[in-house]
Amino acid sequence: MIVKDLEGNIIETFEEQNMVVLIGKTNLTKLLGGNVAGKAVTQVAVGTSATAATLGDTGITSAFLKAIDSVSYPDESSVQFHFTIAYSEANGMTIREAGLMLLDNTLFARKTRADFAKTSANELQGLWTIKFI
Repeated sequence: MIVKDLEGNIIETFEEQNMVVLIGKTNLTKLLGGNVAGKAVTQVAVGTSATAATLGDTGITSAFLKAIDSVSYPDESSVQFHFTIAYSEANGMTIREAGLMLLDNTLFARKTRADFAKTSANELQGLWTIKFI
């Protein structure tokens, strides 16, 4: 993820691993089996919980939800979700977690991070990659 200031300067970058949660894996198997209703990743969520990600996670605490900007496929085994949390969004929130959400509002993947105080002086640009190995 990239954090930019009001002038568009990059002030922070970070890249970390995430966890596809159990309910996300369950929905992926449904997708493969043809049960596709509501199973596409359509949103990113940021929240306030610093509790480490576990397979049993089902949501994001005090979530701010934002539609995914675009999706790309950088290689035959990866999908990337591009998103932006604009200068005017989620201000006043101390972001400690993020998640990918399905169309039916089910959590697919979750990760935690060090505290980040979101203000109108910064914008988050994210690229979330799911890679099958």
